[in-house]
Amino acid sequence: MTFMIASIFELPGRGLLRPGYAADLVVFDPATVGPCEPEVVHDLPGGEPRLLQRATGIHATIVNGTVLFENGEHTGVYPGRVLRRAVPAAAR
Repeated sequence: MTFMIASIFELPGRGLLRPGYAADLVVFDPATVGPCEPEVVHDLPGGEPRLLQRATGIHATIVNGTVLFENGEHTGVYPGRVLRRAVPAAAR
């Protein structure tokens, strides 16, 4: 499922658990995973609002092989970066 999305957006090295690929994972309990009520938070520049959707049953979120969230708490690291798909040579 994730490989198809990574392929559509032309993100090489993502979407599968293979040596050399980015290790982006969510560790969850299928018996307890589920959405919480959405909430509005004001944490954007200028105090602008955004909708936040938390979840239950998620034990860890791992980005590039580094634990980003563990038991609902941010670990203080930022191992990710914004990914953009490749621009075809004809469009440059």
